Amino acid sequence: MKYLSWTGLQHFYDKYIKSVNDQLKDVKSALSSFVEKKDIVDNLTSQAGDAPLSANMGRELSEDMSVETEWKIYNENNWELKYRKSGYKRYQVRVIYTDKNGSHDNKDRLIMRGCPFTPDGDQRLVVLMNVAQQIVGTGNIQFRTNRNVTLSAEEYNNPVTYECYGEVIVQ
Repeated sequence: MKYLSWTGLQHFYDKYIKSVNDQLKDVKSALSSFVEKKDIVDNLTSQAGDAPLSANMGRELSEDMSVETEWKIYNENNWELKYRKSGYKRYQVRVIYTDKNGSHDNKDRLIMRGCPFTPDGDQRLVVLMNVAQQIVGTGNIQFRTNRNVTLSAEEYNNPVTYECYGEVIVQ
């Protein structure tokens, strides 16, 4: 039976064992960058700043952050509501109506019962009353969480057009 000398053992270690150890270090380093499936977050409420987000949540975020260029139109009681998504939980809105009989009883007057989106809390936007492009009064339109839209405005005894532009934060 033959034995390796000390020099032979060193040569064998350097040539075979040391390279295997270096490769194992590389494998361990590569494995440390992998994430276990249980650590992937599939919700948008997590407080973990270093947890990876699932592809499903990435898709939802992408949809939430998108904006729309085309206006959608909703009509009720001859009031026209144009709206489009302008960002995360935000809608750009335009409300317009011409009252041919003048403005009366405008304290929290219900103008729409079925707004197509639900605001995140009651929100008021300024409404301008105009005749022939001249402002003759002001008021506000309130988007309510029950999806009703109400008007509060000054009284005006002649035909008048109400116009409202703004942004509503939605649920």
